[in-house]
Amino acid sequence: MLNDRLYASLVKKFGAVKVSNAGRRRIERQIPDPIHAGRFISQKSDPGEHYRVCCPKCGDRRYRLYISYLWNTKDSAGKTVGRSLIHCFNCPANTDYSDFSLILSPYIKYMPTIVRKASDAIADDTKPLKEVSMPGKCVSLLDLPNNHPAIRYLIEERKFDPQELHEEWGVQYCVEHKHPFIRDRLVIPVKWEGKLVGWQTRAIGKDQPVKYFTMPGLAKSALLFNGDKAKQFPFGVVVEGVFDAFRVGPRAVALLGKSMSYKQQQYVQGWWGRGAVCLMLDPDAIEDMEYMLRLLGKRAYRWGSFAVTLPAGKDPDEFAREEVWGLITARARAEGVPLVGLP
Repeated sequence: MLNDRLYASLVKKFGAVKVSNAGRRRIERQIPDPIHAGRFISQKSDPGEHYRVCCPKCGDRRYRLYISYLWNTKDSAGKTVGRSLIHCFNCPANTDYSDFSLILSPYIKYMPTIVRKASDAIADDTKPLKEVSMPGKCVSLLDLPNNHPAIRYLIEERKFDPQELHEEWGVQYCVEHKHPFIRDRLVIPVKWEGKLVGWQTRAIGKDQPVKYFTMPGLAKSALLFNGDKAKQFPFGVVVEGVFDAFRVGPRAVALLGKSMSYKQQQYVQGWWGRGAVCLMLDPDAIEDMEYMLRLLGKRAYRWGSFAVTLPAGKDPDEFAREEVWGLITARARAEGVPLVGLP
């Protein structure tokens, strides 16, 4: 955890604590002040790691109180930050959480001072992503024999067509690399504006300590997986991971996580503002999905924006493609969203 002591204190007080955006630091970007010429204001680009507990003020039982890992720490000016870094999605927007430190005080022996440099808090959204190459020695899925563990895993366990993954998504298999999280794994290329800017590996099988491994240094918050293809359609589907996108098809973009950055919001609005957008995250990310839907806003899209809530215990990639699109179209009709050109 980025703030081990805060996390431990929350566990002692509340028992169960959920973590969103694990390991990700808060990022802010500087934008021109619309009122005062020549000035700039900070706007959140990535919320960073948050700890979620059941709110003691409203009787919440859905872990809707979000506490940033930076809550109650000190900034570079020595000022304690807190009010803007804790919020409950059930409570009114003006709810006062100034007494939350008193609630945790018996459990916090020491609260670290986290000093943020100004340069570390600003994200350069104009900096282009660098082109990279695939890791180690990778081969096409079509070059693997039918009884290869990777092929059997895709067909028998995940119900995917290796040929489609090869032709439509460029999925490969790494046969040689020194890193254990890259070697003997599926390698999914991440492309942006026509060039390879990163990759993600997926372990074969379920019983692996690290299922997904993303290329170190990849700015996930600055792109959307499969954005180059999906933006060509009149509406898009936002999912969490690459396998979810594989299941939905070319209209899907993956966040490569459970949160949506400010830059990703801009892409979604720019691509589908004249059409519609659908959010379909895993069942354990319902709160994150509801938050994203509020950020995107229904009126910002000509046809509308809506979310698909999946049955508990099943992620998008566990359905057949026909079932996924059945859920999407059914929800669109219920919301009055006139989707056209369905697959």
